[in-house]
Amino acid sequence: MSLLQPEVFLDTDVILDLGLDREPFGVVALHLFARIEAGTVSAATSTLVLVNAYYVLRKAAGHSKALAFLADLTSKVRPLGTDAGAWRLAVASGWGDLEDAVQHSIAVAAGVDAVITRNTDDWKGSAVPVYQPDEWLALVPQAESQSE
Repeated sequence: MSLLQPEVFLDTDVILDLGLDREPFGVVALHLFARIEAGTVSAATSTLVLVNAYYVLRKAAGHSKALAFLADLTSKVRPLGTDAGAWRLAVASGWGDLEDAVQHSIAVAAGVDAVITRNTDDWKGSAVPVYQPDEWLALVPQAESQSE
């Protein structure tokens, strides 16, 4: 893990917590994204996560607002594509949830330092450390303390 600027993979639930301001998780997601915006943490997510998030956000807020949120998000979070290799690894992984297996394969291929999700139970056996958002925040210094 890079001590200067770790890169995390954001799962769908964390992005939706921010986009929908879901209580009580929205506040924690807001703090995480503040660190991303400040450059304390670098973040990535898959295009599959973005499509899944769009589907939920569109139902809640409409097409235009969903797209605007995701466009802003991807100006700060690196989108990662799904390729045939990630797909094959996911299918052969033995994970019970194919969608999580695909996300895991993408995160591993990208070389991220950690996965941030509220569904840590679904990520058992991950080759990358997995954290709840509040757990990760406790590990990463705030931007203000870095400038002192």
